[in-house]
Amino acid sequence: MMMQGTYRARVQDVPQLRRGVCGIVDVLCHIAGEPEQWEEWCCLSSAAFKRYLYDARINPVQEGKKRQVSRRAEWFSNYGIFEALGYASGWQIKEFNFLSVADIVPLAAFELMHGRAVLSLGVGGALEPVAITGVDATATSLKLEVQRPKALEREVVDMWGCASLQGEDEDFFNWCVVARPGERASWAASQGKLRRDVLIWAVEHAHAPKEFFHETRANYAPGLSGAQVFARVMDMGLSGELEQDLGDFLRDHLEGLELGRASAGRRLEVWASELGQHEDEGWQDEARAREGLQQAGEAYALAARALEHWEVLVGGLEKAPDWRALKALYAASVAHEARAIAAIQGCL
Repeated sequence: MMMQGTYRARVQDVPQLRRGVCGIVDVLCHIAGEPEQWEEWCCLSSAAFKRYLYDARINPVQEGKKRQVSRRAEWFSNYGIFEALGYASGWQIKEFNFLSVADIVPLAAFELMHGRAVLSLGVGGALEPVAITGVDATATSLKLEVQRPKALEREVVDMWGCASLQGEDEDFFNWCVVARPGERASWAASQGKLRRDVLIWAVEHAHAPKEFFHETRANYAPGLSGAQVFARVMDMGLSGELEQDLGDFLRDHLEGLELGRASAGRRLEVWASELGQHEDEGWQDEARAREGLQQAGEAYALAARALEHWEVLVGGLEKAPDWRALKALYAASVAHEARAIAAIQGCL
């Protein structure tokens, strides 16, 4: 690996990252300088409403390796997280994959010199969303500074000799996302229209039996079907049939659900109060829609509250998850979420 030139750049302030898709929205809000938009962006991007569970029954076994779950489902949405946030904010959000390290380094340095962190996965650690906050590259060395989820300090990673930021992963090879300032087009849909669009998707997603991810070339059970798949996974945990350590997946999945549903609960109250301010929103009965969104917001808030104590149940290095308690907690949350979806569907 040979670098053409020297690249040194670093951003001073660093976002504190949540796990999974919540951390992805953290990075993008930080880059845009709008951390107060986190809950709104979680909702507009579909992160607050989505659920994907890897479905082992409909995915072929590859190289003799059978999986019960996949963390990758926590990072993406077929609604298009980056596209949705680009439409809503006017920022130009660009996703890259299968670049060379020689391409990634000057790209990251350019963003960092303009005060913008770079979103990536792994970077010398576990494959999960991270923020690249610094680069120090010469003809004979390459070090990247990284902020990882839940970490209190940045980590300096020696990447010299590495072909990819994601190691030997087959789906992601020097995957990264940059976001640059822009303006919303004059013809763009209003904020109110974007809100209604994601709610339409949330209902369809909740009732769909299957979705395919091109990023990972696998099938996932979405929405309420996904909840049923996870119930079967928890039953396997109870019976001792699981072949995977689910610790990291559980933390990503449950934190994403708790924070996402809590965001939906709060924002839907706001959306109800601001409904009807734009001509292109398309509500047939605004009074009914306001009432439905308020009911959905209350149900999502209860869905999040039901998950509040998940962290004490997922176990640790020497302690297995409390599958029975997790199953009861999860079922209670899903019941509230089903009511939220029904309330949204009733007002569309």
